Amino acid sequence: MPVETTRWDRSFKEAWEMGLEQVRALPDWEKRVRVVSESWLTYPPADPPFDFSIDEGVVRQTCDSTTVVAQVGMLDDVKRTFVQQEYEEVLKQRPDDAELYFELAYVYISMDMMLDARVQVNRAARLSGDTARAETYLGNSYFMEGDLVQAVRHYRLAAEFDPGDSGLKANLERAIKKLLEENRKGGGGL
Repeated sequence: MPVETTRWDRSFKEAWEMGLEQVRALPDWEKRVRVVSESWLTYPPADPPFDFSIDEGVVRQTCDSTTVVAQVGMLDDVKRTFVQQEYEEVLKQRPDDAELYFELAYVYISMDMMLDARVQVNRAARLSGDTARAETYLGNSYFMEGDLVQAVRHYRLAAEFDPGDSGLKANLERAIKKLLEENRKGGGGL
């Protein structure tokens, strides 16, 4: 998907919206995923060219933190809308597909939408019975949110169901280590 980044206030958002519309127009989910991944080969990410002779006032206006935050927020809204619409469409066709709910939870975690992620994890757990995976995802969401007590609690529950998972063990150890560091600094407790 080509993304022009010449003006944060309009063209960046418009390019993403146009690209999302093109992807939505593709006939099926698998083709959409393939086309998006192939587009990186045609349009690899690159640093924008910098013109150091730009008027200082324009730079200040473009880099104003409230402007940047607002534009990033608009892009986040476009991404959220796209994700929700795409998964909703597929889940209507496959409402009992626990894997899709786990995938959506993962996407929500990566987008810092923890409450939405937890809803999807609980749906996936009910459908799949995969308690270890669900508890791991919940642990991840709390860890990313900074709630280390809850992260440790969920990682421990996951470990009870899957004691051989080395990745889970590493996550648990990392969360405990970070929690102990915070305790030494006076910021929380096990």
